[in-house]
Amino acid sequence: MTNQKPIELHDYVTQTRAAELLGVTRMTLYNWLRDGKLQAVIVAGFRMIPQSEVDRLKKEINETAR
Repeated sequence: MTNQKPIELHDYVTQTRAAELLGVTRMTLYNWLRDGKLQAVIVAGFRMIPQSEVDRLKKEINETAR
């Protein structure tokens, strides 16, 4: 038996929603996932993005834009 914390779905967003929140296309989001710039988890066969990752990357994008 593993000691894993149950996943709270409200802490995750779909790839489409993450792209919307970040103001990028889904293709850009896929590229970031492939390149390791953004982390995701598989939940019930779906790739979900932790909200914390979206928030982190959004902050990074805003700081770069200054």
